[in-house]
Amino acid sequence: MDRAPVTNREFRKFVNATGYVTFAEIAPDAKDYPGALPRMLKAGSLVFTPPKFAVDLSDWSQWWNFKFGANWRRPYGPRSSISGLDDHPVVHVAYRDAEAYAAWAGRHCRPKRNESLPRAAASTAPNTHGATSSRLAASTWPTPGRAGFHTKKADGWARTSPVGSFPANGYGL
Repeated sequence: MDRAPVTNREFRKFVNATGYVTFAEIAPDAKDYPGALPRMLKAGSLVFTPPKFAVDLSDWSQWWNFKFGANWRRPYGPRSSISGLDDHPVVHVAYRDAEAYAAWAGRHCRPKRNESLPRAAASTAPNTHGATSSRLAASTWPTPGRAGFHTKKADGWARTSPVGSFPANGYGL
């Protein structure tokens, strides 16, 4: 089974061939969020925001912020892009997006824990309305020993790194 992270280039080919729209690109339906303010029902995703000081690791909101307009094409919000990041892992991909890509590409998609495209989907992190949802960005948390991730810009990349920049870990990732 191919466990290499899917790159922005590969995901773009899938989207161009199929017209697929990711979960992060679809505005939430008001009936799924009773009482939500209409101005809050916009498409977006959680974006990792590096804290400037030590934070309580049990409180995910200390380093994740929901941003309207954040999706795989605009990983940090509306004014960002993946220009120059074709070889980086795609981010802001929910489990259903990973399944759709896998079916199109003929890959198997059975993530363990938080693995998939590259570490997306299958999350139960609370969303901004207090409910749980699979609307989660792939993590760009600088995690040592994870393919595509690093710490302290040691490899020259502030967030994700090009796929193949590091040797595989114990899971073959």
